[in-house]
Amino acid sequence: TLSIPTATTLSASAIHQGWQILGATEDITTNKFNNSCVEVVWKYDSSDANNPKWQVYVPNSDTANPNGYSKYDEIDSIKKAEGFWVLGNSDCELDIDTAVETNETINYEYSLHQNWQLLGAVIDVRPFLFEKQCADFMWTYDTSNGNDFGWKLHILNEEIEHPDSIKKFNLVERGQGFWVHADSDCKVAVSTQLPPELYQ
Repeated sequence: TLSIPTATTLSASAIHQGWQILGATEDITTNKFNNSCVEVVWKYDSSDANNPKWQVYVPNSDTANPNGYSKYDEIDSIKKAEGFWVLGNSDCELDIDTAVETNETINYEYSLHQNWQLLGAVIDVRPFLFEKQCADFMWTYDTSNGNDFGWKLHILNEEIEHPDSIKKFNLVERGQGFWVHADSDCKVAVSTQLPPELYQ
């Protein structure tokens, strides 16, 4: 097999005005979001599958979780391969090291549990990799194409027809976040060593 070139830039470091779902390619500490362009960061913590919960981080605040966020736990860090929401009030670049070598080999194994989880793409991810395991739905919130933004869906269960009113996606780019629903627990391995034809 051949190595798949990976991008040398990562969208998790680029914030634009409005909402976006991003993905951590490495562990991120919350102080990286202390920029005037970031209003709030949200994370869906599903590490306890029986008790998932939202966590929040409000940058540049003197108190933890101000402005009505006090009922939520504060994010202490975002781990590699976790997804997270960011609300930006302007465009900016965060101080997150996201560069990789063009031919660098990256392997990762996602541990999915039954129900919903918000994940981050550590490399470019094709939905079919999850389809072969336990996942049945994937959602992403695409903000990369100007006016062509919003929710996009990939149905992994062949018995369910894709609704005409919702756009479909076939790729989650490195650094983007995505929702996955699984009907059971399983593991999904991704790698830049997959055959090139799978990424066409």
